[in-house]
Amino acid sequence: MALGNMIIGFWWIFLASCGGFFLAEYRHQAFLAATPERLLQWWMVLQKSAHAHTNLFGMLHILMALTFPYSLVASSVKVGQSVGLFLGSLSMSVLLVVRSYGVPESVFHPLSVLIAMGLSCSLIAIVVHIVGLSLKWYRI
Repeated sequence: MALGNMIIGFWWIFLASCGGFFLAEYRHQAFLAATPERLLQWWMVLQKSAHAHTNLFGMLHILMALTFPYSLVASSVKVGQSVGLFLGSLSMSVLLVVRSYGVPESVFHPLSVLIAMGLSCSLIAIVVHIVGLSLKWYRI
């Protein structure tokens, strides 16, 4: 039962992370009318998001470490998962704070693209971990 709960938990984290993209894009469009008040809100939203994501990714690193023994993927894949999760952690903490000091733009900012790539790496790592846990569950 514990393994089933771990799989469900990682799926929920994965789905919430994917949904966060759409929320961020909606918020971004709302802030494109760049008045001083809106820019302060932009800064605050990204700073709060970075704080929340730093906590989330810290928990994800711990959860992944605790559940690695249950995963049936190779050790080299687990290293890749760790790197992918770290790239997401770096993107959604440090790079998001750096991005908060810029202004919202109607085109993709290069730093935003870099953040999206790091986040994508972490989402891939989570999906691969879900597969590894599911393989263990299947073998039980």
